[in-house]
Amino acid sequence: MSFRNFLWATHTVFLIIFSLVACGGESDYNYDYDDAYYEIEGTILTIVDSQSFLLGDILVIHGPSTRFGSGDADDLAVGRRVEVEGTRISSGTVVAREIEFEDWYYDDAHYEIEGTILTIVDSQSFLLDDILVIHGPSTRFEYGDASDLAVGRRVEVEGTRISSGTVVAREIEFEYW
Repeated sequence: MSFRNFLWATHTVFLIIFSLVACGGESDYNYDYDDAYYEIEGTILTIVDSQSFLLGDILVIHGPSTRFGSGDADDLAVGRRVEVEGTRISSGTVVAREIEFEDWYYDDAHYEIEGTILTIVDSQSFLLDDILVIHGPSTRFEYGDASDLAVGRRVEVEGTRISSGTVVAREIEFEYW
């Protein structure tokens, strides 16, 4: 690793840790390199109007030039997890350049969600946000195994959503921030 890359990585980790402390957990993380590039990820708490919503206490504004990943503006709703990249203006508001849905799915047979484990229910299930996830011997794990599942860990789950809303996991990937 070059010294420049080391400095960049160290700076990024510092900003993420500082932001988690400064935000009091309002969002999963937010960091900015300068006001021209600002990024935040979290759960939509309030839809303010057709072009704005709240992530924690941060107002996010979107418009016709905002790019959406894994959905569009009609998919914005309370409880949806999003990652927003944009510009922070003097009021603290973020003007979004891109909004990526972090809890998207194509259909019930291919469902994906990313989030923080809230509760370990038993040895083969946990709550990811408010969704019950079941895993078993056929579940593939990336960057860890079932023993690494713990409250507060961030994971991305791919699986099948059954009629009860439960997700039967095909793959669980651990995310490290």
